[in-house]
Amino acid sequence: MQKVFIGIALIVSLVFTASPITRAESTSTPIRLASFNMLTYRPNNDRTPTSWDAPDFRKNLIIKTIVDNNWDVAGLQEVSGAFRRNDNTFTLSQLEFVKNNLESAGYTLANSEYDGCSASWSTDPTTTYKPYNNPIVFKTAKYSMLGNGCFSISSEPTNLFKKDYGLPRPLIATWLKLEDKTSHQQFYLFNSHLSYEDEFVGSDGNIGTATPAERAAYSLQQARSLMNSVSRIVSGSNLPMFLTGDYNAKDGSPTLTNGILSSDFSDAYALAENKAFDNNTRSSYNGFSLSRELSYGENRIDHIFASNGKNITINTYRIVSTKYGNSYASDHNAIQADAVIASSATPNPSGVPTGTNTRKSTIKPPNTGARVVQSTIPTIIIAIISITLLATARKK
Repeated sequence: MQKVFIGIALIVSLVFTASPITRAESTSTPIRLASFNMLTYRPNNDRTPTSWDAPDFRKNLIIKTIVDNNWDVAGLQEVSGAFRRNDNTFTLSQLEFVKNNLESAGYTLANSEYDGCSASWSTDPTTTYKPYNNPIVFKTAKYSMLGNGCFSISSEPTNLFKKDYGLPRPLIATWLKLEDKTSHQQFYLFNSHLSYEDEFVGSDGNIGTATPAERAAYSLQQARSLMNSVSRIVSGSNLPMFLTGDYNAKDGSPTLTNGILSSDFSDAYALAENKAFDNNTRSSYNGFSLSRELSYGENRIDHIFASNGKNITINTYRIVSTKYGNSYASDHNAIQADAVIASSATPNPSGVPTGTNTRKSTIKPPNTGARVVQSTIPTIIIAIISITLLATARKK
């Protein structure tokens, strides 16, 4: 009989050892997001206080703003490449400077003209004038890029040279699908720059002559086109999403209310548990003047939006001043949001969707975001059962 009990103890031990109890560790993923309109380089703004190089060196202040604020992921707008002037000389390339310096600081710059994500005023794809880059930068050591691409905000999003919705030039939006290397949480970020009201063409065919009603209609069309492309790209996915950009639209405008928020997104400003304002400013546009900036009130035309129902918390929303001494990095302040994605927001890691200029990495498919660990409970149970059975066997 003693041998029978010993045999039973060994069998129980083997069963529990071969079938470990597993559980998912609770994790959360913090992300410091930002949106920053750098102000594109133009010959007419290459003078104090807006000179890119000497004497103001805006270029250095741009890098300082990004690095010193320790952004994890940021959507940038108006990053110009070099283009030919009328006298056949070339402007400085903001894009080249920003890309090289941010790479040295540990960032990756994606979705620029280097990746085919820029378009010119001309329909000629070989033109040298490609001033409007809206790239996204992220910390190289923190994230893996699972997918990226760009599209035009138009009725033909796959045509990057399409001019639409009253605008005399193409309008390009960019996107990334990233995975946090520690938590394995995945998410999307979309970055865009909608048009300023003075850019729209009126019924007379001239730039800037559109009526207020026409401008409002064009702006809403742009916002809805953007969200249609977002839906197309993330189709079939349940990942958290963020939108960054210069929307040239204030809170409560139809562009935001009927174009963005109606697509199941919320403004990070409204979600934030805490708000911080550098220099007591509540405007994302400064116009290179502190007094002018303060006079704007809550003139936030730059925004960060977060998708609803994805366990996203916004801890702090901050308007970041870009004024350094008597110089400015840009005519915009940056906006920053400290977000946290709860672990249960991790969906099935589906394949990278097909989109315009989509790129797939060679990264191995990630796990579900929940790390499986073996509990110590089976070991304790095994020991108790084995000791009890062996003790009973000895008594008999």
